[in-house]
Amino acid sequence: MVALLKAHGLRMSTEKQETLLKLSILSLAAILCTIYPGLMVTSAVLYHLAWLINVTIDIRNVCVFLAPFFSSLTTIITYLLTKELRDSASGLVAAAMIAIVPGYISRSVAGSYDNEGIAIFCMLLTYYMWIKAVKTGTIFWATLAALAYFYMVSSWGGYVFLINLIPLHVITLMATGRFSHRIYVAYSTLYCVGTVLSMQISFVGFQPVQSSEHMLALGVFGLCQLHSFVDYLRSRMSKEDFDTLFQAMVVGTAVISAVVGGALTLTGEYSQWNES
Repeated sequence: MVALLKAHGLRMSTEKQETLLKLSILSLAAILCTIYPGLMVTSAVLYHLAWLINVTIDIRNVCVFLAPFFSSLTTIITYLLTKELRDSASGLVAAAMIAIVPGYISRSVAGSYDNEGIAIFCMLLTYYMWIKAVKTGTIFWATLAALAYFYMVSSWGGYVFLINLIPLHVITLMATGRFSHRIYVAYSTLYCVGTVLSMQISFVGFQPVQSSEHMLALGVFGLCQLHSFVDYLRSRMSKEDFDTLFQAMVVGTAVISAVVGGALTLTGEYSQWNES
């Protein structure tokens, strides 16, 4: 800021320069605490990458064409996601359909510089990485899913849909008897890494461990640990001893959860659901 003023021929005393610098830092900190920085960071990264490969482009043009660029990436990731779930033909149909969705077109036209311009891509990318993590059961794909989730958190408040839909998927797999070690590795890695990364966003802060919107993800994480622990005990104990211990664990877990949840709600540490 000071260098910019000097470049325009404006001279200031050292004291005024320090005051201006402090005000600039405070203003920047206030902005970062009230917005999701993903959109601006993405624009800046693409701008510098373009100049790095000698593509001279103005930052305003980057902002104008950012949404159309990411809408094309959304079409590609939709194809990959559907192909992973079904086959190539279904992927082509899904990609063609998302390319003509009116609601998405209105948010991906040139000049539409809003969070939704990149958020839909981030959401589908996270789903794709999650499916890969579930199928392979490796920490690598689960970590990539967590990084994609972090990108989503930094870009749009709709990340709450992600962190609730993925736990619902895990619960469904448990209810249908399809829970396995692969699911355990995928979800545990995604939740731990994704939660820690999401808390680095100033606008999010400690919401992942305090707000009601994130409690389903936390509860499913604990449920995964209990499920794996129960499977371990079942393999080490007789059926009679296991049934007795299992009943005691169920009652104890329910009582502890109710007491802790009620205490957190009464003390205000457990925030209520908001309009999101």
